[in-house]
Amino acid sequence: MKIESIRKYYPLFIIISLLFLFIKTTAPDVTTGDSGELLSSAYYLGIGHPPGYPLYWLLAKLFYYLSFILTPLFWLAGVKITDQFAYRVNLLSGVFTTISSFMFYYFILYLLKNLNKNKSDDAEKKDFFYEISLISSLTFGTINLIWSQSTNTEVYTLNLLFLVLNLFLITKFTFSKKIKYLRLFSFIYGLNIVAHQTSSILAPIFGLWIIYIYPKIMKKPRVIFSMFILFILGLTLYFYLPIRSAAHPPLDWGNTSNFKNFVNHILRRQYGELIKNVPKDSILQSKRSFKMFLVQNYEVLKILFKNFTLILLPLLLAGMFRVYKKNRKYFFFIIVSSIFFIEVMTYITNFKIAKLSIYVNEIFYIPAILLLYIFIPIGIEYILHRVSPTYIRYFFAVPIIMGILNYHTNDEHNNYIIAEYTENILKTLDSKAKVFTMGDNTTFPLAYYHYVKHKRPDVLFIGEYGFIFQDMFKLAKVDYDIPNNIKKKIRDKIEEKIIERDDVPIYYTYDAETKVPVGKKIQPYGIIYKLSSVSNSPKMDEYPFYSYSFDSMNDKKNYQDLMDRDMVSIVYYHLGEYFGSIGDTVSASKYSLKSKFVSGTEYAKKRIHYNLALDYKKRGQIDKAVKELLTAIEIDNNYSKAHSLLGNIYSDMGKHLLAISEFKQALKNEEDNPKTYNNIGIEFYKIGKIEEAFSFFKKAISLDKNNYEAYNNIAVILEEFKKYNEAVAMYKKAIELNPKYKDAYYNLGTLYLNANYIDLAYKSLKDAIKVYPQYADAYFNLGILFQKKRDYKKAVEYFKKAIEFKPNFAEGYFNIGVSYLWLKEYREAEKNFKTAVKIKPNYYIAYKHLGNTYYYMQDLSLAYKEWKKAYQLNPNDKELKNNLQVLESQGIQ
Repeated sequence: MKIESIRKYYPLFIIISLLFLFIKTTAPDVTTGDSGELLSSAYYLGIGHPPGYPLYWLLAKLFYYLSFILTPLFWLAGVKITDQFAYRVNLLSGVFTTISSFMFYYFILYLLKNLNKNKSDDAEKKDFFYEISLISSLTFGTINLIWSQSTNTEVYTLNLLFLVLNLFLITKFTFSKKIKYLRLFSFIYGLNIVAHQTSSILAPIFGLWIIYIYPKIMKKPRVIFSMFILFILGLTLYFYLPIRSAAHPPLDWGNTSNFKNFVNHILRRQYGELIKNVPKDSILQSKRSFKMFLVQNYEVLKILFKNFTLILLPLLLAGMFRVYKKNRKYFFFIIVSSIFFIEVMTYITNFKIAKLSIYVNEIFYIPAILLLYIFIPIGIEYILHRVSPTYIRYFFAVPIIMGILNYHTNDEHNNYIIAEYTENILKTLDSKAKVFTMGDNTTFPLAYYHYVKHKRPDVLFIGEYGFIFQDMFKLAKVDYDIPNNIKKKIRDKIEEKIIERDDVPIYYTYDAETKVPVGKKIQPYGIIYKLSSVSNSPKMDEYPFYSYSFDSMNDKKNYQDLMDRDMVSIVYYHLGEYFGSIGDTVSASKYSLKSKFVSGTEYAKKRIHYNLALDYKKRGQIDKAVKELLTAIEIDNNYSKAHSLLGNIYSDMGKHLLAISEFKQALKNEEDNPKTYNNIGIEFYKIGKIEEAFSFFKKAISLDKNNYEAYNNIAVILEEFKKYNEAVAMYKKAIELNPKYKDAYYNLGTLYLNANYIDLAYKSLKDAIKVYPQYADAYFNLGILFQKKRDYKKAVEYFKKAIEFKPNFAEGYFNIGVSYLWLKEYREAEKNFKTAVKIKPNYYIAYKHLGNTYYYMQDLSLAYKEWKKAYQLNPNDKELKNNLQVLESQGIQ
């Protein structure tokens, strides 16, 4: 068979080969990132995250119904489809890459022919242009970054397809000057921007290139107008958003049915400014500087090198040289387009030099890879030109080698990590539970299982801003025009109302912010957290836990993706935390260590170290907690949570200066955190720097007018300054802001008690106990109150109640002894004074009263003995000195 008769099958071979490859390696279910949200949007033809991807959702829904024609390929590949919708829509990304490679074949064939059309003596070499196009198209689909986006639900390969079409069309116009290609380019470019807005970066280059190679266009307003209309026609697909939103689909991110929300959605205003000056490092972005910009460019070069590898890089350089020699204008068009895209994208993303940030942002450089990849087939042609066309057979090894190198990294066919994680969460939840969620990798998969798979319809999920789970926000009539910080406050209010009810099971997913009310606590419950009362620590039911599945998570073959590894590490951490909470220390240590070693990105690692520190702190293993926090800070010195927790630990250890240092370090990355200012104020107060403490408390209030703790702390200082009326006002303000703030009631009651306002003191202290029934100090002060009223029996009742909740409360036993002394029940007094000094051996006043007790019991020898101990502890007590001298004068020693 002649080679010419085979060549007509090359495009079909490209389609079948790459499609089979992607069928074999496509993820079977929901994955990390935007997967769950995009799948849900496609299923319902709803509205997903800004700026919206209507073309993708429409094509995904259509492909799901048409993909039955690929069933023979599924059978040949041995694919077991457990989730028809997720797998088929995941595969669509591979289909887009396949079509891109198919179009790339014709693009390169056209480019090769036009770059060499003036060389009549190259007929033999031109004969192999088809093979070069075939090789380069097959290799294109095996590039690591492109392949990674071809096995799950994402929009980047659709963007890639349109970019290939646009470059093909503008190249055809470059060599032919036919206006029809410009018109078609304009329409496709409009669709390209709808597919992904990053394509708009190339608009200035494309526009200038068209004018440069065809300056006559400036004198053809009709042509320009037609191009503009066709471009706008492509963009009109955005009008899908308000039309579909008006029908209120289950997933309606941004409520784009009104014009303002529609514009905000397209311009991504829910995410803030696209380009902004970052004053400090954040999770994904770096502080802007020219030096950082150069470092970021270096990282982009590493991304390009990682994808082209040592196999393709020589071909790339050879191709650049060849195109430069053949057509310098076209060479500079591709080079300038590549550099311009890279620099603008780098400036926009301003990514941090960290694994997570690079992982999240590297996909935006796929267009740059495409632009530079154009040189690679030209490089093959140049090498064949320098040697012999017969060497073409060796280049067929290139796509094979690239496929082998990148197969393991991109094989997702057995990756159920996120599916397992989500199913395990759903198995954990009680009937009609309320679940507060946070984070894309948790919220989006839960949305897919809830909306599409219809799992656990009885559960109410509540997100941070109501973009995904909207039921609760709709009931609260929250408009999407409201800024996110206001939405967050509304969400907090919703949470407060829900958790007030004792009959509603409340859960929190990993990283969800919690507002724990007095008398309740958050405890590990399987792989999530459950809100329960302080007095109740229910062990997780056996059924949910033992029905968990970890098959995919425990398979290390699935650890190629950094985000997957992070999610596995989170699950392992949860298990370690849970086993620790039920006393299984062996399992707890096992899973905690696994979580540390599995995590892939710095962001996950620092969180794991932070969470381990929390765990160690709860267990009282302070040294280990400090070590974990120092490791987290070493990973990210701007990790404010770690600095704050370390500050709290140092505070508990009495190392107040170190605590202040850590809290101040936390402020460097969270300058407006009122809680941290309040903490610094507390530390200054503890070391006696009252004025400094006062200024930090005032700063906390200036940042948060509802900071009840700061009001309480200011009141404490005002009380020391004997400004009692102002102190009372501040305590009342704290109570007004938080009617369940026990410390403010207690402090106000104590102030009234010291001022002999007995009735007011009684009410405030009783209010403190009402809020927190285990409040030992409040019971103690009520005991003091009844001592002042000379109701010693009542006083004893309250002191005993204080000891019930604070067993080693020496002062409680002492005051019981005092009360019994007044009641002349000397044996009871003796017993309690002895307990007091046993707990607190240097408690001189207890020894003194024990001596008094013996004196009243007529046992002068024992009285002398106890007074002697008291006097040795406090030689300045003149009464003791006199008592001892009296007894000594009587010969008692």
